[in-house]
Amino acid sequence: MTKTIFSKILSVTSVSLLTLLSLSVEVKSQEADSKPPTCPNNPSDLSIVDGFCVLTPEEYGVKIYEMGICTSNPIVNNKLSKENCFISLVKSSPAFTNVAGGNSLLLNSDTQLKEKRPKAQDYTHAYIVISPEFKLKFTYRVNNTTYYSNGVNSSAFSPKPNATTTPPAKSFIETLNDFGDPEEGFSPSAAAQVTGGTITALLTDSNLERSTSAASTSRLVGVFVPTNPISISDDTKGLEVKFVVTDQGGGVESCAGGGFDEEEERFGPPEGIDQVCQFGSGPFSALFTPY
Repeated sequence: MTKTIFSKILSVTSVSLLTLLSLSVEVKSQEADSKPPTCPNNPSDLSIVDGFCVLTPEEYGVKIYEMGICTSNPIVNNKLSKENCFISLVKSSPAFTNVAGGNSLLLNSDTQLKEKRPKAQDYTHAYIVISPEFKLKFTYRVNNTTYYSNGVNSSAFSPKPNATTTPPAKSFIETLNDFGDPEEGFSPSAAAQVTGGTITALLTDSNLERSTSAASTSRLVGVFVPTNPISISDDTKGLEVKFVVTDQGGGVESCAGGGFDEEEERFGPPEGIDQVCQFGSGPFSALFTPY
């Protein structure tokens, strides 16, 4: 099975200045790639999308540690620098927050913020610090067969088959601890084009410095560059941040049919027919609207 790790998305509405921000992380390459194909409705097999596509998750849980907006790129010398940023949210022990299905949420800091509101100016970057663990759930139909996530946890460094034809769909944890392929070795960073801008992601340790291995990864820092800067004026009362997961918050990967797969210890579908073998996170994006 080819290693594929995808990106994340959130759906947030009516967010105050203390909770502004969102992001999106695509993880297939160091360069900003074009958006991957959206999963077709009940295809005969997944060869028409080269065995990989993105879809809407039924559940998308994320742990958000920190958010902010900046006047320059906050990733400096392979670590997060907040010198030119307004920190909008800080949480020391966040719980999973499900933001799939258009869920709305208001996040409040559990730590006193240094500044109550950002200065009136244009902000060219937004950042988010999250756990590399994501709570996901999926259902997808291929060739009139419905596949469900089976609850088996997986990771980018060591992906596991986690699809079954036995209902119901079960939640699982995906740990995003590597952006590389097996042939290339560990990679701590990735970039992609997303709706409304571009996103870069950096895997870090607990000090928010670049990870040197999957085992040392404890945080994921995402930096979103919107197509148009986030403009804050003296009259701005708040900033709505909308995270979109529809048709991009999850990913599906197929495995080829025919014979017995020794590595996965299972029989594949008939020769020429691909089946769903793995579900994972997919690309997400953020829309910012001052009010």
